[in-house]
Amino acid sequence: MTVEIPKTLYAETFFHRLIGLMGKTRWPQAYNGLLFPHCVSVHTFFTFLNPDILFLDHNQKILKIVPSAKAWRVFGGPSGSSHSLEIPSGLSKRLGIKVGDVIQCERF
Repeated sequence: MTVEIPKTLYAETFFHRLIGLMGKTRWPQAYNGLLFPHCVSVHTFFTFLNPDILFLDHNQKILKIVPSAKAWRVFGGPSGSSHSLEIPSGLSKRLGIKVGDVIQCERF
């Protein structure tokens, strides 16, 4: 199944990669996903949200899903991971997203 995530912010700058969702108490309304290209691990330090984290290969195929990632943790993707995508907590379950699905991100 192909899943579209509209309005995805690409964290390509040092600032976006460093800050991510740190300090946020609610998901930003401006975008629906936060993609970290060429990033196979993420942290949830100083994060007040519990995002779903999807680890993707170079073709955007989901290799691993971390639902409602807890704060103050480090999460890594499996072998073959190329990117990580953070989406609002519970969205992967609501959309029926599963390992093997392909994600299409609409750049914000």
